[in-house]
Amino acid sequence: MNPAAILRDWFRVLRPGGRCLIEWFPYKGPWGPHMESLIPIPWAHVLFGERAMFRCAGLIYDLPDFIPRHWDLDEQGRKKPNKWRAWSSFDEQGYINKLDLKTFRALARLAGFQIVRLEQHGFGGAAVRRGLSRALMHTPFVGEYFVSFFRIELFRSSSLVG
Repeated sequence: MNPAAILRDWFRVLRPGGRCLIEWFPYKGPWGPHMESLIPIPWAHVLFGERAMFRCAGLIYDLPDFIPRHWDLDEQGRKKPNKWRAWSSFDEQGYINKLDLKTFRALARLAGFQIVRLEQHGFGGAAVRRGLSRALMHTPFVGEYFVSFFRIELFRSSSLVG
């Protein structure tokens, strides 16, 4: 995945004054690598590293009690072969970009976009968990770790910037 190229392409196809709305789950967030169905530990990717995540995911996927998501089922509804044993990094998968908010802002600006709306959304669940997330997601340096997802509106100005 190449976020810079994607943003440049969005800018190219939008007419001047056009807007793009996205919902994005940051890599630093609790489920950044989208592995919560296999490893339901928030920030496991930060605590354990990629190799450990893939080894664990490979073992969990093979458990008889594991219930796969729809994308891990074939046309007949059977569990597909274990893809987690073939990978050892997110780069090999090609769909996890490890993008953080600072880099996203820079890439959007370089593509020519203005960010006209940026909503941070915290955790769901119990009131204590929601409150903790709301309080911590605005903290410098660590706040992004407590953002579940962003909703962002990009505005295409009339010409390419930079």
